[in-house]
Amino acid sequence: MLSFLKKKPQVLILIIMLMIATFFRSYQIVSRFDYGHDGDLSSWIVKDIVVNHHIRLIGQLTSAPGIFIGPLFYYLLIPFFLLAHMDPIGVTLFGVLIGLLTIGSYYYVLSKLWNRNLGLIAAFLQAVSISAIGFDRWIVPTINTNLWAVWYLYSVIMLSRGNFSVLPILGILIGLIWHVHIALVPALITIPVALLYVRRMPKTKIIALSLIVLFITSLPLILFEVRHNFSQTHSLMANLTSHTEIESKFDKLTHIGLQISNNVNALLFSPQSLPQVLKIPFTLILLFSLLLFVKIKLLKLGDVICLYSWIGGVVLFFTIASSPISEYYFANLEIIFIIISSLFLYLLLKIPLG
Repeated sequence: MLSFLKKKPQVLILIIMLMIATFFRSYQIVSRFDYGHDGDLSSWIVKDIVVNHHIRLIGQLTSAPGIFIGPLFYYLLIPFFLLAHMDPIGVTLFGVLIGLLTIGSYYYVLSKLWNRNLGLIAAFLQAVSISAIGFDRWIVPTINTNLWAVWYLYSVIMLSRGNFSVLPILGILIGLIWHVHIALVPALITIPVALLYVRRMPKTKIIALSLIVLFITSLPLILFEVRHNFSQTHSLMANLTSHTEIESKFDKLTHIGLQISNNVNALLFSPQSLPQVLKIPFTLILLFSLLLFVKIKLLKLGDVICLYSWIGGVVLFFTIASSPISEYYFANLEIIFIIISSLFLYLLLKIPLG
């Protein structure tokens, strides 16, 4: 083991990061456990599955009328409820594991896409960010958002580089959107953008495999919709076409900009904060700096096009949509700002001293 760690010191660094992350995500885990409305619903749903042997096709009702979240989150909680003898406190271990998986995924994905040092920096930021720690300790169905975003990033960047072997991964991720958060749907605009950039189409075999995987992961949704006359589909269409908003499009765009910039501020500076007037300009500077990284060849043009289309698709969708918005709708964009921050730190560490 010592010989292996000497040859691969980045593994030792990653292990230390995971230990630090474990401490932050488990410190006073019982006394700081936030058991509220979502926890109560999760407990009843898990009890319904385990005790009443009721196979669930849906989870709780979302903030969008008539639309439920998928059941995967609740099935994943079952082992932790059983481990704690059906005490809800057991789910805190699930949050720790999801956090560690996300950090490990950051290292693996960014190492594969760019380099190991960048992967270590991004993993460290995710491990110690107070905002990320709080997100992992908040045991709600959207807890898997960051893990989903890391692997979605990997898939679309690889797709833009002409690697179609990631299409089955995309099939899984698309199918899991209903189980994680429906607000992830606008990010899918990145897939056709990546295909247009690479100017090649995948072979029929890999497309067929991806569609099969997508069908399997979407099966609970399909079964529920068939059994209930496509009630969620009708509700989704009604939510998208209703005109109940009171904000103008410009006001809504400004509101979205504030939500995203507040998220970025919390991610990078919490518990400190930038002045409110600087939050949006700072966020825009970070986004425009992606072009700098292309110029100095740390990123490829296709990488940046994917990142811009991701954030652009999300912003455009929620600007046009009439549904009310919340800050956690934009949690999937935080990975872009982790990458930008990691690139700046990577450059800083390369500057010779003395």
